[in-house]
Amino acid sequence: MARAWFVADARRRILAAFLLCVVAGLTVAIVTSQARSGADCQTVEGTLVERQVGADPLRTRGRLKGDIEGRYAFVLTNAVPSQSPDVLHFDGRSEVETEDGKIFFSDSGAISTVGRGNLAYLSTITDGSGDWEGATGQLLFRGFFNSATGRGKSDYVGEVCAGDDD
Repeated sequence: MARAWFVADARRRILAAFLLCVVAGLTVAIVTSQARSGADCQTVEGTLVERQVGADPLRTRGRLKGDIEGRYAFVLTNAVPSQSPDVLHFDGRSEVETEDGKIFFSDSGAISTVGRGNLAYLSTITDGSGDWEGATGQLLFRGFFNSATGRGKSDYVGEVCAGDDD
């Protein structure tokens, strides 16, 4: 009888410790989320018009217009066929030079290898300079890049949060 009580008590302690960890984890997540939502974040949108300027590796240059405006540059770093027919998954690096500094991105997406080259990709801010130093956020691009003409156009939407003003 004493052993059954000990096992049941041990199970209660393990369950209590587990629940304590879950509550602590949720508290950290909520506090982090509230701190981020309190940051100076903006929803942004606009367009990108680009053209191919190099082939090995693929490089493009263009212009970003809208809430973020500036000269755009992209370099392809990886491309692999997907399991979907006529689709490539790709990774790259891009940057936008604005009047207030530069924003650097890591890009990941998919592009159709047929037709006009429909594409979608996510650009995550990795670094910045000038007013963009310490910025975080992501832009979602969707549009096309026609490999036959070397030209493309995409719309972007996203959220950008200002860096700390230390």
